[in-house]
Amino acid sequence: MASVTVRAADQGPLATPPAYDVVLPSAVVAANVRNLLRSALGLAYRIETSGESLVPRRGPVILVCQHVAVLDGAVLLAASPRPVHLMAGQLSAGGAGDRILRALGQLPFDQDHPDRESLHQAAALLVAGRAVAMFPEGRCGTGEVTHLRHPVAYLVAATGAPIVPVAVQGTRGPGGAADRAPRRRSTVGLSFGAPRTVPVEGHPARRAVLARVGERVRQVLADHVAAVTGPAGRAAWSAEADTR
Repeated sequence: MASVTVRAADQGPLATPPAYDVVLPSAVVAANVRNLLRSALGLAYRIETSGESLVPRRGPVILVCQHVAVLDGAVLLAASPRPVHLMAGQLSAGGAGDRILRALGQLPFDQDHPDRESLHQAAALLVAGRAVAMFPEGRCGTGEVTHLRHPVAYLVAATGAPIVPVAVQGTRGPGGAADRAPRRRSTVGLSFGAPRTVPVEGHPARRAVLARVGERVRQVLADHVAAVTGPAGRAAWSAEADTR
């Protein structure tokens, strides 16, 4: 792991406190985790992706993905065209699960009770030109992205990093169960959208400003998900999957 000092001039319009030291997860470990997950999931499922060329290969970026099943995080890590640090739900409250996630280059994060340290660490990763991924809904939902938590708005406002919307398909278990893995050899897919820079109007430390930023992020993600998983998108994806 590397230690960096993030200062107000580094992180964009939001700086609270003005400077702080942050230990960054290993980029090498994150890349190795991606490769291992890609191999492991490839043995169990057919992974289909689209839009990979739209994801910037360098510089800060926030991958925002809708959340429909427990397998989403593993698929996102494995199928991303560049190594990412996932802001993952805590496996245990501050216990061994968190330490395991950090050792794997990820960021334990509880969106119900976001802590300043984790947000600063994510911001520092973006300042360092890394890619951060998160599920801004917080919990598994219907896939329609009807709500969004504030942490993603904080990161967008604090760093100015562009967002890339990501839609996931096929990760639910039999009967549409969100807490079960899909059948072996079934097809799971990710669709990456074009990067978008979200404008920040007003001081980003204000709740009203974060609410506006968050709504813009939500709309970008919801529009992308609707285009991919709507009737036309589902038909195209299913037809392509059936030919493989």
